[in-house]
Amino acid sequence: MQYRLGAVLLTKREIPIPSDAKTLGRIVAVGEKTGHHHELEGNAELIEVGMKEQVIMVKDKARLVHPEHGPIDLEPGTYVVVRQVEHEGEKPKPVVD
Repeated sequence: MQYRLGAVLLTKREIPIPSDAKTLGRIVAVGEKTGHHHELEGNAELIEVGMKEQVIMVKDKARLVHPEHGPIDLEPGTYVVVRQVEHEGEKPKPVVD
């Protein structure tokens, strides 16, 4: 299952969370252009695993919200976070939301 909220794509996938995973909090993406953040509400947290791969761990129902988009309701589980990029010449750059 996949969800997109602006420049953030979430793919629900069971992924093992190592014991040394780093908790990053509730802000999934910073709104560099508008100052509006993609933020988690409810019983969920953003975690960094492996080589800077980020996942959202939802323990109970939660939501991903952004003031310029409708919220996404998330069921319990693990979601891999992918940020949309655009190519300018040969260098990819993050999409600014």
